Amino acid sequence: MKKYLSYIIAALVIVGALVAAWIIGTPSSNEKSPDEETTITSEETGKLYEEETPAEETTQPSDTEPEDNKPAQEKASEAIPEEKAESVQSETPEPVDAVSLTVDCSDILENMELLAKEKRGLVPDSGVMYSSSEIEITEGESVFDVLKRTLISSGVHLEFNLAPVTNSAYIEGIGNIYEFDCGERSGWKYSVNGEYPRVGCSDFKVKSGDKIVFVYKIKAY
Repeated sequence: MKKYLSYIIAALVIVGALVAAWIIGTPSSNEKSPDEETTITSEETGKLYEEETPAEETTQPSDTEPEDNKPAQEKASEAIPEEKAESVQSETPEPVDAVSLTVDCSDILENMELLAKEKRGLVPDSGVMYSSSEIEITEGESVFDVLKRTLISSGVHLEFNLAPVTNSAYIEGIGNIYEFDCGERSGWKYSVNGEYPRVGCSDFKVKSGDKIVFVYKIKAY
């Protein structure tokens, strides 16, 4: 009996030793392997870094900049300063006094057979020898003054006669077309604004806007 009891005790000791050895060799469920600890630590460190570091604000570029962000030079160009505006207004040219002048011999075109053959080439196809819608004038000028100054500066022939006493001008020829070239009653007449004045062209004072026409008439008188 004692012999069996000793065997049982020995067996229990061996089993107990094996159990103890197994318990000591088996890692606790709460413990982690070095690899797991490294992985977890890395992830936790990343989380902590994310929590501690505020996210950078990203701004999208705007197609339209705020009004306050425009350069000073650009803002300045949006409005003309008052002093500059006054300067611009002062540069605006003032209206000038002007008249229109036309020299017309189209009446000859309908009576070309009355004009000498050597002079027929002097008559323009349109019948208009000269025309200008804006001739500047000065105060006190007469129709004759305007005619003489304008035709001489334009290179158009003009021949006239001044009465010695009255200093009145009489137009004899324009563009080498003279009175009596198309008959004994032909010659040059003038009108202002569609009317034929009863005074000579050197006695009629012009005013701004007048329309002066010298016309060659087959029957001027």
